[in-house]
Amino acid sequence: MIGLLNAILGLGYRITQVEILNLFNYPEFAIDKQIALDIQTRDATGR
Repeated sequence: MIGLLNAILGLGYRITQVEILNLFNYPEFAIDKQIALDIQTRDATGR
């Protein structure tokens, strides 16, 4: 996930840590697949 976020966001700093805070799955029907992630990230400087 870290590599994917760094590649997509293209920030001036690299994300070094990812924590998944909450994972929500909201299927309305049996064939639906929808997931929402609440993530917290940190870079090499601790931000």
